[in-house]
Amino acid sequence: MKVNEIKNEGLELHCEVTVPSDKISSTINLKLQNLAKNLKLPGFRPGKVPFKVVEQKYKAAVVNEAMQAEIESTVSEIIKDKKLKLATQAHIDDLKYEEGKDVKFKVIFERMPEIKVSDFSKIKITKPVVKIKDSEIDDKINELFASRATFKKAAKTAKAELKDKVIIDFEGFVDGVAFEGGKATDFGLVLGSNSFIPGFEDQLVGSKAGDDVTVKVSFPKEYRATELAGKKSEFKVTVHEVQKPEKLEINDEKAKEFGSKDLADLKKTVETMLSRGYEAPAYTYQKMKLFDQLESTLDFDVPASLLKKELDGLKGQISQFKDEDPELKGKSPKELEAYSEKVALRRVRIGLMLADYADKNQLKPTSDDFRSAIMTQARAYPGSEQQIFEFYQNNKQALQSLSGPILEDKAVRHILETQVKTAEKEYTAEAFAKLVEDLED
Repeated sequence: MKVNEIKNEGLELHCEVTVPSDKISSTINLKLQNLAKNLKLPGFRPGKVPFKVVEQKYKAAVVNEAMQAEIESTVSEIIKDKKLKLATQAHIDDLKYEEGKDVKFKVIFERMPEIKVSDFSKIKITKPVVKIKDSEIDDKINELFASRATFKKAAKTAKAELKDKVIIDFEGFVDGVAFEGGKATDFGLVLGSNSFIPGFEDQLVGSKAGDDVTVKVSFPKEYRATELAGKKSEFKVTVHEVQKPEKLEINDEKAKEFGSKDLADLKKTVETMLSRGYEAPAYTYQKMKLFDQLESTLDFDVPASLLKKELDGLKGQISQFKDEDPELKGKSPKELEAYSEKVALRRVRIGLMLADYADKNQLKPTSDDFRSAIMTQARAYPGSEQQIFEFYQNNKQALQSLSGPILEDKAVRHILETQVKTAEKEYTAEAFAKLVEDLED
């Protein structure tokens, strides 16, 4: 085998490889002979198929197999000899094979750039901490107890109000045709629970036992049943009964129904639960602020193929949302191009830096990491959890595709926890919501 460097500039290394014809021929013949030893074909005893028949029937497939093996071996050898650290998989080009002639092909490598990051300890990141008000805890406690509320049948003349329960029959229609899953009898619906399509419950306020109500609503555009998403509908509703909620008793004894020792213990649990609800957006805030500061310190060339791939994906997103995004709206094609290139370059540089950091700090995805990533995806598709679990269980390539995002997350968390300076800053829920909104903008 002969390897010649034909280009060695920046991050790219192009090599031309020549494999002697006798080596390829020997490999192909050996594979055919091994195949013939155990081959079973109609009309021949096992292992007794004439070599000419084997060659005629299987040579094309064996040639492809031998070529693939030779390419993989050659690429591995070059990487080892030249001690290459690659940013992308090697690309094979201009492959030429003619029987009896030397095999020639080009291998294009894209090396990892040398990544230098300024002293992490100079970076300061604010960690938002949301102060949970007593009123927020009390509201959540009331909501929890309301979920266990009992109801008492009201007089036939009683009009339904928010928080009342109505016992109803209903049937839904789209374009005058009843749709599957849109019918129920003796259904108990708490008004204001937001368990039905937006606007449905509001139109039953003021109804009483014996009333027939026509409810007109539109299904949300993101409705899970795609055949109904965004469509106008009409529901024929019969109200059988109105029930009023009985007075809530919030005390130590009732708190035990939620697994707490007493009401004070339940309040602590609720406070912890509310605090955890802010952890994910707070982490996202820290991550974006870290990326903002890293951007000015990262100055290295990036592999052209990675930048092109990121840029192509970004252009598609921009094309889809440019009329809705205030930052993009009104930009000229030239301005959008410049914006795309800047954002794509930032993403690739930060991605490479995080991959390099994970490698240097020996951060590896664990089985728990993969399990957590799959669970996160499954939660985003209620009702399809099992299909998502089975998809990753039966698709190793898809499972492996999760390792990149997992490693990026591990690297970010490791940097925030061990490298940069973080200072907690307290926010009210309202101020934190504004902080997140500004970040998204």
